[in-house]
Amino acid sequence: MKGSAKISFLFVMALMLFSSVMASDVSKAVIFDVPHDVAVRQFGPDYKIELTARDSLELAAYRFTGDTLKMLVVLVEWYDKRATYSIETFDTVMLSRNIYPTGSVADYFDEVSYGQLAVAGDIYGWHNIGFAANPIDFEEIIEELDPYIDYSRYDGDGDGNVDAVIFIHAGNGQEDSGNPYNIWSYAMLWPEEIAPGHYDGKRFPRMCTAPETIPLRDSPNPTIITTGSRFNRISVAAHELSHNMGLPVYDHYSVVVEDAGYNPGHDA
Repeated sequence: MKGSAKISFLFVMALMLFSSVMASDVSKAVIFDVPHDVAVRQFGPDYKIELTARDSLELAAYRFTGDTLKMLVVLVEWYDKRATYSIETFDTVMLSRNIYPTGSVADYFDEVSYGQLAVAGDIYGWHNIGFAANPIDFEEIIEELDPYIDYSRYDGDGDGNVDAVIFIHAGNGQEDSGNPYNIWSYAMLWPEEIAPGHYDGKRFPRMCTAPETIPLRDSPNPTIITTGSRFNRISVAAHELSHNMGLPVYDHYSVVVEDAGYNPGHDA
């Protein structure tokens, strides 16, 4: 990575300029997993989907068909919400093979594809992006990182698009915590011709988010959230990345089942 100190400075300056609105136009995108009332809070009061029938068909038909998914993982934190786990931890959890005890993201996709899909990539972070109360525009982060990351390295199938970018943020996700000040994890897909870009000659029609941690729950009654949190492992990341690849997945992951200790092979 090139110049992490400069990146942090640029992030703070960008947030000073864009703290009041989300600059990305999400009306032309499909957003998975976020309830509508949450989407209005998270993406702004004017949030609505304005896809054409052609765009809707294009997105519904999309499948990642390459044999290697080039994944860019960007870790973000705030001044008032710092990360707990190291970059090395996420390198193991996201990209390692046959090392992480419950299986990495790379292990998971190797297993569900019967060995037909490899996952490779890089981890960048932790990047400080100001204060947690400010809205976050992940497209703005891509633009700010452009001088420091060669995005052309993450087009594994050569279609002109970055295969996958996932933003993992410090703290919990709202889908687990119920805290409206947390980000509700999601996957987002744009039609290729209007997707964010070009950066290093590549567009970003697919991106997703996942939290670093998950709230602890009461052992006798997993529906009750207690104090503290633990590492989130791969469940949300694998789920949202599956949406980005056009794979058929359940609309909701089961927090209660996972935290009750049920782990069928992998934590996803």
